[in-house]
Amino acid sequence: MSSFRGPWAPSLALFLAGALLRVDIYAIGRISFGELILVLLSVGYWGKLLDEARHVRAIGIYLVLLGLWVLGIVLSDLVNGSGFDLFFRGVARPLVVLSMFVACFGLLRKHPRAFLWFFLGLLVSASGNLIFETDFRVSDHLEKLSYGYAAFVYTPMVFAVTTIAAFFLARYNAALPTLLFVAVFLLVSERFSRTTAASFLAAAAIFHLVLLLRSAVGTRRFGPGSVMMMVFIALIGGYLALQAYIGLAVSGAFGDRLAGKVLMQIRAPTSDDVINMFLSARYALVSNYLMIVENPIFGSGSWPVEGPYVIKALRFLGIEIPPVVYLDIVARRGTGHSILFGNWANYGPLVIPFWIYIFSRTLAFFKDLVLSRSRLYWLVAPYLITFLFSIPFNNLSSLNRIFAALIPAAMIVATVAVRDARQNGSAVADRGRTARPLPGSGIINA
Repeated sequence: MSSFRGPWAPSLALFLAGALLRVDIYAIGRISFGELILVLLSVGYWGKLLDEARHVRAIGIYLVLLGLWVLGIVLSDLVNGSGFDLFFRGVARPLVVLSMFVACFGLLRKHPRAFLWFFLGLLVSASGNLIFETDFRVSDHLEKLSYGYAAFVYTPMVFAVTTIAAFFLARYNAALPTLLFVAVFLLVSERFSRTTAASFLAAAAIFHLVLLLRSAVGTRRFGPGSVMMMVFIALIGGYLALQAYIGLAVSGAFGDRLAGKVLMQIRAPTSDDVINMFLSARYALVSNYLMIVENPIFGSGSWPVEGPYVIKALRFLGIEIPPVVYLDIVARRGTGHSILFGNWANYGPLVIPFWIYIFSRTLAFFKDLVLSRSRLYWLVAPYLITFLFSIPFNNLSSLNRIFAALIPAAMIVATVAVRDARQNGSAVADRGRTARPLPGSGIINA
């Protein structure tokens, strides 16, 4: 397939990738139509990527680290004797991510502002998910799970509508998207979607925290030390916020059902309520740990039977296992509820460098966004925070797979744009800053 032509083509491609993200097809495994669009388009951009790779070190780093991920899968499945069907399902993930990276690089290289259209496409995807999703039957489960089940369907819509509204409100005043994010936090917390709620509160808090730090140390001195200070303050603030949340929840401020859920989560196994709640909500980390200890070098292979480890984790945490689901859990195959630790448990430590790199690139992109004070921050920040959280604590969903391709591609394209601008004499190099604030890149300065 030849590369997409026309100035509108990259925007349309990324818009469709976002809009069709929740329409799945099943081949070797499950892949969304949004991902498939990017995979098909990648064919036309391999030449451009390889040509740039000779001059841009970051492209080579990405390719080598992703190659280590593939090598880890091959070695693990050979050692564990995984079947060909499981091997192909396992190796398809990094190959799909690689293809999407190639496509995203080629599309953004032609039109950097196409980056924005992916997030607009997510609004269409969320709307379709809410209107046409039949698996969840929201109205049948509102009472049973106190909006917990419904929130799973509503979450994409909450993200899309809130971030797009904040993007337009930021044109007038930063206080408006801040108030919107705080309001959504208060609303969604009551509906059990705590990760979603926390992402909006964190985005608003970090924006104003960076403003305070930058006014204290100055823009030019906002380097790694300031970033570490920001991370430290965020961690302490997050811990204290969770302590306050637990206290309010247990007191019944968010309803009796949430109070019961939090009480169940904080009862074991440590003396710290925050740690207990976190481990109970992410019990798969314990099962991943058990799998890593048992097979630390080569892992357990693609889609291993993880059920026995999950049972051990639940018992360790004091979580009751209903008899009706016990047999289903024991026979469960999966990749763990953690991108980083789940892949390590499956394929060994060769996967770690790639996901550490993705985490660092996403964090760098987040830093550039907040320092730029671009209104694009309000559109993207909650997604980036959720993605950063997902790398250690959530699974590799279709959206996370696209982010693992889109964010590094955007960073590299922006850096190349700065290089080209300086070579062409259309930009004056600022010797006091790195290239990453990306003047003229068209991505951050939306």
